Amino acid sequence: MTPPYTLMEIYPKDWRYRLTAGLTNIVAIGICIGALMLFGPMVGIHGFLPVILSAIVGVVLGNLVIRRLVRPPSAGAPEHPPRN
Repeated sequence: MTPPYTLMEIYPKDWRYRLTAGLTNIVAIGICIGALMLFGPMVGIHGFLPVILSAIVGVVLGNLVIRRLVRPPSAGAPEHPPRN
């Protein structure tokens, strides 16, 4: 008995974009938290709240970077038909 779906139907069609966006966010969060851990004690920043804030900044920066690097896949048909 075969399953009612194929393996390619499980994943969304824009999985490459989503994977790239997720990895970009992880890298940006790591950079922001790393900078906080490295430079935070030098300027007197301690505690858990700055870590949360730097993670939020990392997500925002990651989303900005992914928008600049990769165009998101189209959501459907073009607005107007192609010209001949």
